[in-house]
Amino acid sequence: NSEQAFLSDNTTLLKVNFVTGSSNYRQYEISGVNPIPSFVEVTGKLQFQPATLPNDLLIIQDLDALRLMLLALWREQNGQLDVAQGFETKAVERLTTVLEKTLEGARRLSYQSKILVASPGTMGQVRARMALDIKDGLHTDDAMLFHVIDRAEEHLMTKGKWYGTVKQYTVDVSASGEIYLPQEVESVLFASFDSTRVDLFSREYDFHENGPGYRTANNTSNLVLIDRGEESVFDISVGYNVLKRKYFVVKPDDNQAVSQLTILAKVRFIPKVNDNSDMVIKNYPALVEMVNALMQAEKPDFFTFHENKAVELLRAELLEKRGGARLGMQVQGLGFAMGEIDQGI
Repeated sequence: NSEQAFLSDNTTLLKVNFVTGSSNYRQYEISGVNPIPSFVEVTGKLQFQPATLPNDLLIIQDLDALRLMLLALWREQNGQLDVAQGFETKAVERLTTVLEKTLEGARRLSYQSKILVASPGTMGQVRARMALDIKDGLHTDDAMLFHVIDRAEEHLMTKGKWYGTVKQYTVDVSASGEIYLPQEVESVLFASFDSTRVDLFSREYDFHENGPGYRTANNTSNLVLIDRGEESVFDISVGYNVLKRKYFVVKPDDNQAVSQLTILAKVRFIPKVNDNSDMVIKNYPALVEMVNALMQAEKPDFFTFHENKAVELLRAELLEKRGGARLGMQVQGLGFAMGEIDQGI
């Protein structure tokens, strides 16, 4: 019951459940797919079937491996068990090497093709590039690589506000009171109504000794946005409950039925669904470093080294792409320790 499969049309990862029965065929069932695919293409281990006719194809067609196995059987029949074991081991090693090279070549070609067609910045493109770039990437199954990349992004998003993790949203406010923000919002950093800045406060604000008390729709002295935590709320767009941030907001007295609240927010990590899901962190070198760290998390020094490299790459990207950078002006005044400016007097 541990088998998984990707649907080739949309790359959705699904559980494949084995169905027991008396048939000569192995039967599996999949759920959560609509519409049900008309056919599927599978890859699996073949069951041994004795050859009965001269034209029957052999499942194993590597002549060197077959020769070694024949020598092993012949030595075993002659009581040379140690020698037989050596030949058998060499036969298996030969097949393992051939299999790894064959699979590696096929997977490399598949990933190279995927890079060409995948949308930039999606899980599919990152996963294809990662498989070609990291150690043992071609030997890591798709589901595991998908999971590790997802974990890498989640881990890095907890380390700071990086480029791509802060976005602007607009929310319609019809009255003062509590509002739910989009699922993607982790926390509000700044807010404004049109050109009027809105004061932003934490959950403790309502309970300060010299504070205004618990704010309600009937207690709206000035424009504020107050954190009220998060709740599990039914989302009609997805059909189930999701966590959403809740804030108390005071609507401005602008004689408008609906006022637009503009917020700058840190986005929440949301697990990727399939290869078409967009990555929040698109800094590929940083993701590579974090994946390398997670792949060998049992080595603390190794993990910390690659984690720090990932954070440094994100910090450098933020400094490079962040707008509004200011240059400090050096001012040398009369009598300052660093010297005087000749004023011509």
